[in-house]
Amino acid sequence: MSSASSSSFFIDPVVAHSPRQKKRQAPRSDTPPTESRGLGDRFVPQRSAMDLDVSNFELTRGSRDGHGGVNASPAKEEYKKVLAAKLFGGSATNKVLSFNAKPPPPREDHQSSLRVLFTRNRDAGLLPKKYSRHIPQAPERILDAPELLDDYYLNLLDWNERNVLAVALGDSIYLWNASDGSIQQLMQTSGDNSHVTSLAWVQDGPGGEGRYMAVRLEQHRAAVKALAWCPWQRNLLASGGGTADRMIRFWNSSTGACLNAVDTHSQVCALQWAKHDRELVSSHGYSHNQLILWKYPSMVKVAELTGHTSRVLHMAQSPDGTTVVTAAADETLRFWKILSGGEASKKERAAAKESILNSMTIR
Repeated sequence: MSSASSSSFFIDPVVAHSPRQKKRQAPRSDTPPTESRGLGDRFVPQRSAMDLDVSNFELTRGSRDGHGGVNASPAKEEYKKVLAAKLFGGSATNKVLSFNAKPPPPREDHQSSLRVLFTRNRDAGLLPKKYSRHIPQAPERILDAPELLDDYYLNLLDWNERNVLAVALGDSIYLWNASDGSIQQLMQTSGDNSHVTSLAWVQDGPGGEGRYMAVRLEQHRAAVKALAWCPWQRNLLASGGGTADRMIRFWNSSTGACLNAVDTHSQVCALQWAKHDRELVSSHGYSHNQLILWKYPSMVKVAELTGHTSRVLHMAQSPDGTTVVTAAADETLRFWKILSGGEASKKERAAAKESILNSMTIR
């Protein structure tokens, strides 16, 4: 093309081949081709080393003059000014975001609906709470219980307010004083093949069985052995079903309505409400033989404890509300210190800690 021509053209900035150069090329060698080798008379560049966005910008931006660029038209410049005036208040350099002073406070009679909802949920105890209380995974104490009968329908364990535990072993009832560890035999049945089927301490003071003695429940699909009245809501009853049911149900004994039902996936043998917290402990048989500590009413599992090798048939709670004792078909009693014990227990622990610190200081 003549140099006097007014038209312009682009040349590949990497390699350009003319017909003469093609004829003078050396014969192909046996070495493997490299990434920048040409195919015939056409060069194929390595695109992975190129930034196509930058290349496109350089070819199309309007700031270039006579070197291959395209000058911006007056109409385009006017369009940019109008657009900047509409979007940025007359200046294209204005920031989209700016840091100003705090927004003005709302008027006094204004009430945020979301804030009201949050406050109500907080007051109702619906917000999740972190559990800072340590819950041991192993029992604090294990006692032998020979001849403890493996029978789902018996009730052979109870703990009274004077810290005495009663347990039926075969044809005898024994009393274990948790304060000093002493044991005494209370009674023995007479006759062959006789055994104790149930025992319970008479409740002292205002904390006894209330106005309700028995309730008819018909929604469980298996035998119901586990029953527990809530200590802080007198008409609330918890019940647990056997192997074919595995459900824990909560009832309003005043109306007979089932308030909630939870599938535990195991035979429910016994239930105990915590005395000082809104928690429930359940003991189970087939197939995991475990204890579960639940948070009520969410029924979130706080802890799941194992150790018994047979179904955990019976359960009772200590008078201070810190410990539950379980009796299982493996002929053992296990003491689990998994409950908080309430504010009284916290004060006792604080006093004991202070006493220890004082004794260390004296030494």
